Amino acid sequence: EFATGSSMKMAIRNAFGRATSAIVDSNLTSIITGVILYAVGSEQVKGFAVTLVLGVGFCMYTAIYCSRTVMDVIEKNRWVSRFTMLRLMTRTSIDFIGAGKIAVLVSCLLILVGAAGVVARGKGIFGIDFGGGVGIEAVFKTSQSIDTVRSTLNSLELDDLGVSNLSLLPESAEKESRETGIKVAPNTHFMITTSTPHQDEIDAETYLRIVTGKIKEAFKDSLVYNKLDYTFLEKAADSNEGTTNADAASTTVVNPQALDVSLVICPSMTEAALRSAIDGRWQRLVDEQKLSGDFRYTLKSVKEGVLASNGASILWTFSTTTASREQVETVLGLMKSEMDASPYFPSSSTVGGSVAADTRNSAILAVLGSLVCIVIYMWFRFQHIVYGIAATVTLVHNILIVLGFVALSAYVTNYLGFLQVNEFKIDLTMIAALLTLIGYSLNDTIILFDRIRENRGKSPLLTGKMINAAINQTLSRTVLTSMTTLFTCAVLYFWGGDGIHSFAFALMTGVVVGTYGSIYIASTLLLWLIEMRQRAVVRSK
Repeated sequence: EFATGSSMKMAIRNAFGRATSAIVDSNLTSIITGVILYAVGSEQVKGFAVTLVLGVGFCMYTAIYCSRTVMDVIEKNRWVSRFTMLRLMTRTSIDFIGAGKIAVLVSCLLILVGAAGVVARGKGIFGIDFGGGVGIEAVFKTSQSIDTVRSTLNSLELDDLGVSNLSLLPESAEKESRETGIKVAPNTHFMITTSTPHQDEIDAETYLRIVTGKIKEAFKDSLVYNKLDYTFLEKAADSNEGTTNADAASTTVVNPQALDVSLVICPSMTEAALRSAIDGRWQRLVDEQKLSGDFRYTLKSVKEGVLASNGASILWTFSTTTASREQVETVLGLMKSEMDASPYFPSSSTVGGSVAADTRNSAILAVLGSLVCIVIYMWFRFQHIVYGIAATVTLVHNILIVLGFVALSAYVTNYLGFLQVNEFKIDLTMIAALLTLIGYSLNDTIILFDRIRENRGKSPLLTGKMINAAINQTLSRTVLTSMTTLFTCAVLYFWGGDGIHSFAFALMTGVVVGTYGSIYIASTLLLWLIEMRQRAVVRSK
């Protein structure tokens, strides 16, 4: 608006007047996606949908009303005489439509290569959310090559095996180092996923035990193991208040009437988990008729940060007045032998086949429903269905290429590991990323289509020259917003942690593909569809 010679006041009024429709259109389509996602998604996806709808709604409100109010106040008080915007490029006259056919051929080639990657990976491209199976986080004492880990696991003949290197955030690494007594080094945490064999009637929990046993057998002493040490606290004969045990490395008050034991557990456990472990062993011994009687006890949490000789935090003092030392020794001895022989798996998850099928169907319905609603809305908004078809085909194009990158990640992870490229899979996180990408890509496309509509005005024909002008006029804005979004996604990708690593990967590649798709594919498809309609009208006359 300033470039046309408008004053400050007129520039604000005209800019908001022209941009409001595009802002509403782009945000409403994202809200539609969120509503559909909430209607058909699982519980985890519904949480994301609520966040998406609320976030987009508040962003639309602030963009239309709050920003306008702030600028009106600035203009009225004359705090600023002129707004300027960084222009990455001056007025351009690039023939994007002329390169449209080449762009379409390149896109078809990328889609075909990606489709080949999807076919080659088969069911292995699905995460356990969609395929059913187990996921286990394994921790090694020393740094391991992902190739070594994968080749060792391949010998176990696990179905649809997936291995990814987990990058822990500094605070998570520090917490784990404190709890395990082992300094967390790079390339020591790996997520191992495998689908449940469909030919065998086996539930996910049983398969989890089978897989953890195979991992233990394959890597043996290379893994970090659980550890339990216990010390009976001796009584002082001349004290009614109790004494302290220096060997426990912490001040522990001893009850003269109770049998007290200091427990050193590595890594630390919650009280519920510790009680479950103790009660389970006691009940097993009772069932085997090795023990009998009443077994009541109390657990007292000792201040964290006090370290024993092996570096693990002393977390609990066990105290009982109903069991003998021999009985306690039997229970804790069994617990120690089993824990010391069990590898440390910080996290594990299981998904049954029926749950995975329901999740997969919900995700498909969410994506298809979003695309159908977008076609209808764009048809209504631009008064012609060709705009909706062009926008939706472009979205499908973007999704297919991103999915192709996800499929190909398994084949390049050995070469691009330094870029943190893992063996990405299609799971709930990836679906959330794709639906977010739909909203982002459509934003750029709507801005472009809105400018095309302005340039066309009341002209009965839409020409390639008009579309080229619209692309060049919005090019600086498109590139600038894409670069800022790409920068944010890159930060999430490299430093956001494993929980959103695949999400950030899909968004980062999707931002690049979406910008390319809006500029080349959407505009070219729109022109082709309009020309086909115009030729049909001429023939009918």
